[in-house]
Amino acid sequence: EFASWFTESPIIAVTGSNGKTTTTYILATMCQSKNSHAVMAGNMGIPFSERVLNEIKTLDETWTYILEVSSFQMEFINHFSPTIALYTNLSIDHLDRHGSMEEYLKMKLRMIQNMDQEDCVVYNGDDPELVSTVENQPFRMHPFSTTRSDTLYTLDGTSITNHSGKSLAGLDELSIPGNHNLYNLLSAATCSHLLGIPDEHISQVMKTFKGVEHRLEHVLTINDVQYINDSKATNINSVIVAIDTFKQPIILILGGRNKGADFRLLLPHIKSSHVRDVISYGEAGGQIDAALGDAVRSVQVTDLNSAVKKAQVLAAPGDIVLLSPGCASFDEFSNFEVRGQFFKSAVMEIKAV
Repeated sequence: EFASWFTESPIIAVTGSNGKTTTTYILATMCQSKNSHAVMAGNMGIPFSERVLNEIKTLDETWTYILEVSSFQMEFINHFSPTIALYTNLSIDHLDRHGSMEEYLKMKLRMIQNMDQEDCVVYNGDDPELVSTVENQPFRMHPFSTTRSDTLYTLDGTSITNHSGKSLAGLDELSIPGNHNLYNLLSAATCSHLLGIPDEHISQVMKTFKGVEHRLEHVLTINDVQYINDSKATNINSVIVAIDTFKQPIILILGGRNKGADFRLLLPHIKSSHVRDVISYGEAGGQIDAALGDAVRSVQVTDLNSAVKKAQVLAAPGDIVLLSPGCASFDEFSNFEVRGQFFKSAVMEIKAV
């Protein structure tokens, strides 16, 4: 709010329940060119105010701000108004803070309350909750989708094509796996096009972007066991996305501080996925263990270090050890980044033994 008073540069605000960070990084990479200086800030830990102060000092008129915005930050908006508002998706999250899904949606919509009719809203056209929430807003509306045809970029069989039918990238050429990342790429491409970024550059980023730390990050392979750091997964939907990404047997590490989630929502996805074992830990360990019951082989431990050691014991060659906590980190760590770094250090210690 305060920082936005002191800049006239375009602001692209990215929010949603999942995919914000990865989409922000992709978008910043796509928008980095000789005519556009893309600058990330916001909820990923870089203060918007610090970035604006640097802009004032340098007098650079080519800045475009790519902001990751949380529902918490939207509680304090009075005048903030982005040029483009990007909604990745909406699912139940932060009920410990907002109390209800209705209040959570209300906070998310505050991001567009001060926008002009010439400003743009880019939204997930395959998310029914999001479509019903934003589609009748009085702005320039641009959906992204893997199924719809009324979009700037479409999924045409095995490739992503632009509105002229030209292929930008084959699905086998994309550098980051998973259907969720396909949505992240499509949303970032849509915003980039609206900012005048050429398709050739968008295509190159689709083929070369390697992902974000703490989001399905491959740490190491030890004795043919892959260790994956998904510490950024702080809600149930992120866990579902993670376990659906892999086809190998999964030892899933869940735990931390519950944000009001119902872990029973994981049951149908665990039953239909390759999750073989669940290790729960931390404040939410008991809740997770009780919620999953006998649906999957599970064990409860005290902390993340114990969970990593237990996973090593349970893992067999060909398995994946996946830290995808589905919880906040605050029972043991100051944020998800510190939790992810701890997990990676614990894995490194296994290798050193």
